Amino acid sequence: KEAYKTGKTVKQVVIEKGILTKTEAQRILDPYKLTGS
Repeated sequence: KEAYKTGKTVKQVVIEKGILTKTEAQRILDPYKLTGS
């Protein structure tokens, strides 16, 4: 919800909040892995 409200990506929000590191976010939120492609 926050990403939508602020116009930021989910990746940007989780990195800024310290939930994930940049490396972790890139690995976990990889569009190819998320879609199974």
